[in-house]
Amino acid sequence: MLKLKLNVIRAEIGFPRELRLERQLISSMLMSWAPPDHVPQAQIQSYHVYLDGQLKTTIRGNDRTKALLEKVDLTHVSSIRKVK
Repeated sequence: MLKLKLNVIRAEIGFPRELRLERQLISSMLMSWAPPDHVPQAQIQSYHVYLDGQLKTTIRGNDRTKALLEKVDLTHVSSIRKVK
């Protein structure tokens, strides 16, 4: 399961929206998302991207809203969902 977690300044900030699988290759995938509604980008410290309970990457909050996950066994990925 893919999980996208925010590291934020305020707890009531919300969650990432519009989680998308942009591209899937043999052993990697490119994910994208939209920031939470009504949140200044400066209040988002970072996005933590987890796959199967393991932290795969951390993206700075003022950076892009995309992540390339490499060395991923995609033979069992059948669905992707966002978790609050």
